[in-house]
This record gives sequence, C-alpha cells and structure tokens, in this order.
Amino acid sequence: MSALAERIAVARRALHQAHHATGLLQAPTESLTRSHLACVSTGISTLDESLGGGLMAGALYGLEGERSSGRLSLSLAWLLAATQRFASPVAFIDACDALDPSSVSPALRARLLWIRAKSDLDAMRCLEHLLEGEGFAMACCYLVDQPQSKRASNERAVRAGHWLRVQRRAEQAQCTVLAVTDRHDLRAPASLGQATFATRAEPARWGRSAVLDQRPITVTLARSRTSSGWSPPAPVTLHAP
Repeated sequence: MSALAERIAVARRALHQAHHATGLLQAPTESLTRSHLACVSTGISTLDESLGGGLMAGALYGLEGERSSGRLSLSLAWLLAATQRFASPVAFIDACDALDPSSVSPALRARLLWIRAKSDLDAMRCLEHLLEGEGFAMACCYLVDQPQSKRASNERAVRAGHWLRVQRRAEQAQCTVLAVTDRHDLRAPASLGQATFATRAEPARWGRSAVLDQRPITVTLARSRTSSGWSPPAPVTLHAP
C-alpha cells in the first residue's frame, strides 16, 4: 500500500470510529443499502425527473460553471443530501484550497472527509484510492479556479483515462462521484459521466437597506445519458451569508 493510500485508510478508519462513538452512523441493519437503483435528490424537481430520480449511486457526474456561479454551494448541498440519505460519510477532494471549513454546516462537517490535494493528478489519485476502500456515499473532486498557466498543464495531465478508471471504481464501490470544473474545461469527464450540470450566476438581489439579500443561480442539465431531451433551466436561489 502506498503512503497516500495508507493515509486515506487511516483517515477513513478514524472517521468511521468517530461516527460510531457519537451515534452518527446507524447499525448495518438499519442503514439504507446503496444500489444502482438508489438515488440522491438534487433538491430540484425538474432535474430529478430528467435524471430518473436523482443522482444515482455508483455514477459519475460533472458540474461546470464560472467563478461565483454556485458550484461550491451546490456541491456541499449534494454531499449533505447523500450523507443524510445513506447515513454514510462523504468526501471533498480539494485541489485548489476552495473549501472554508467554517462555511460547512455542522450536519455535513461531522461526516465529511476533507482532502487537500497538491495538484490535479494528486486529487485524481486520492479519488481512486478513496473508491478502492469503499464506504463513502459520495465523493466530490473539486478542480476549479486555477491560474491559466497551471490550468493548461493540468488539462494535459488529467485525461479521459483517469475518469474511465474513476467511473469503474465508483460503480464497484456504489459511490456517487461529482467532478467540479470550470466551464469548457478539458479536465471534465464530459461524455464519460452520467450527466453534466452547468451553473450560471444571475444578477444579485438587494434588500431595502441596500444589503445583499439573495444570490440567485441557474442550474441546467447540459447533457444526460438518462434523458431523451434537454431539461429546462431549473433556478436555485442561494441566500447570501
């Protein structure tokens, strides 16, 4: 076992033991078994309908968008939905130091394994090792907001073969994988994914006291294997902290 795989295994065991000690994990007979028929709701009815119920266990999905278009908030919301649905831990593999732990809700923080990767390739290796160990309901690989020079080299480094291996291991582990990238990013899983979502920021809404009231974003199903046509835009309203 490599040093990276050993560190992930130690972190997984520590997270699992902490969950049992605090009662966050249900007994095996009470927990919902993940299968290819089990889905996590996106929280958006039109998307769930187009996807055949939601995000499937063991499937690979892509999420793309510009900066400040709600990708991180949506990713955390889906991770929370997955851990609540299956009473299992989830993982956030961060290749760009995007996550602020203080912004994560207590309900998600208790079941979240946060991995800070040094590079995109390091993030892909972490993801593959994570899927080998199983036990996670969802894993998010966050590859966004990088300088153009670094992004160009990473696009050459992360290839379709990486996502093909991830897709196979995710299916074996019955773990939903979400790959988050910039818009039109060559690092995205594209057609290898079950579906790809696109986010777009809408004009901000200001309250009467000239304080930012709401930050709406629009989430669209850009492509899907399970849908015969395009899904209409599904607006999601995110409130500013």
